[in-house]
Amino acid sequence: MGLNYDEGPYHQSERLKEYQQHARQLIKKDLAYEKEGAVWFKVPQGKTSWQDLVRGGIEFENNQIKDFVILKSDKYPSFNFAVTVDDWQMKISHVIRAEDHISNTPRQIMIYQALRAPVPEFAHLPLLRNPDHSKISKRKDPVAISWYHEKGYLPEALLNFLCLLGWSHPEGKDVFSIEEFIKNFSFQRISKSAPIFDFKKLDWLNGVYIRQKTDKDLSKLLKPFADKKMTDGLIEKTIPLVKERLVKLADYPSLVDFFIREPKIEQKLLLEKGGKDKKLIKNQFDMILKDLEKAEWRAADLENLFRGIAQAQNYHVGKFFMAVRIA
Repeated sequence: MGLNYDEGPYHQSERLKEYQQHARQLIKKDLAYEKEGAVWFKVPQGKTSWQDLVRGGIEFENNQIKDFVILKSDKYPSFNFAVTVDDWQMKISHVIRAEDHISNTPRQIMIYQALRAPVPEFAHLPLLRNPDHSKISKRKDPVAISWYHEKGYLPEALLNFLCLLGWSHPEGKDVFSIEEFIKNFSFQRISKSAPIFDFKKLDWLNGVYIRQKTDKDLSKLLKPFADKKMTDGLIEKTIPLVKERLVKLADYPSLVDFFIREPKIEQKLLLEKGGKDKKLIKNQFDMILKDLEKAEWRAADLENLFRGIAQAQNYHVGKFFMAVRIA
């Protein structure tokens, strides 16, 4: 995806001693207790609140939250305890995540306060939705980065698209780099309403980024998607023919397949679209083949040639061109 990180990655399984040590400290301070081999956090009386950077002030009554496990009987930490200790020790200043973690936040704030650790800023973003407004599912919907790679979505296009989900550029732009996003980002421009994961918008953006590539760079990107029979030279020659029509890199084989395989055309389709007159269609093709032998193979010249034949022979333009396309 082209995203860089400052350090890590870290594995919680390698930090078990850290969590166990802090759990023991909370027990010593009578802020936690052992029960059935696990360590439970004592929920204090009062209220827990924070100023969410997206949703404003949020407050929970502590009496609505029961004591909860911070260290399980297998000595592994619970989610809320592990992320709190990790974020504190790694000096995380902002926790930005989905709104379904709002209910976890008061528990984490309690742990921060019990550890006498600074509480970071929290920002809870709306959940992504499908076009039918249903919640995106990890089981049913494509959420793995590998899926988008296999379909031929460019990393910069996917990043650009994700940046637009719930956030808007101050200049109203749809196309911008990750550097421009970082420069212009502000929590004030994040919408509280659930953004729609619109594949039509993603496809359009991907097409924009494809057309920004040089033919040479695009040729390299297309190679993994091309048939093995497509040589590097042939791929480069086809770029001008497909560049404006490509939506995803995976679309490439279907657009150039006729270069390496004899197209299979049913006579029924040709007659249906070309006018149903076998003799007329055959005469049209004979005339085209004769003129193509001396024609310049440029798009504008070929179009003029075909239109000239149709006009001179008084052919039905729509049926004539359809027959040519099918053939």
